[in-house]
Amino acid sequence: MKKLKIGLITFGIFLCSWGLQAQEEHKEHEEESKEHDHSEHSGDHFHHNSITFLLSHTFLSEGVKEGDRTWLVVPSLGLNYNYRFNEKWALGWHNDLIIETFVVEDTREGSTEETLERELPLATMLVGTYKLSESWGFALGGGVEIEKNENFGLIRAGVEYGIEIPERRLEVIIGLNYDILIDAYNSFNIGIGLAKLW
Repeated sequence: MKKLKIGLITFGIFLCSWGLQAQEEHKEHEEESKEHDHSEHSGDHFHHNSITFLLSHTFLSEGVKEGDRTWLVVPSLGLNYNYRFNEKWALGWHNDLIIETFVVEDTREGSTEETLERELPLATMLVGTYKLSESWGFALGGGVEIEKNENFGLIRAGVEYGIEIPERRLEVIIGLNYDILIDAYNSFNIGIGLAKLW
């Protein structure tokens, strides 16, 4: 489990460094072609790649604290890579790590346990995004939540709002996601992050 998390973090760092190098190469190319292509200069050009780092909170209605069912709010981190095919459609690899151990009601079929402990679960998934407008996007995807005790398949639906900072090739992202963990608990998270575009 730890090797997988370290591998994902290493891969994320590799993507970031690769993205920064690609950005520098793209900047040089853009400067050369500004005289020939007015559309990029006027802001009509879109960026195919983005890497987003998010700070989030995950909300669990089936949490257990001191033996009682209660809402839990746990911190989480997100690292997403997206590739935009055109102005409307993108496909991404999204990863969320809850950075806390927590307990939820055990709703697994046939389980004899009353609670289920989750220690630093990592959700990794493929997510498609459709841009409803320049700022609003709808996301849908699936994957797996990996944890040392038990892994669960998951389905995610979400919306995001982006505020682009074109001169810096950055975008501020505000996201709301709802995760259905198959045969387990459900959760939603709210996060804010920064995307690097290239």
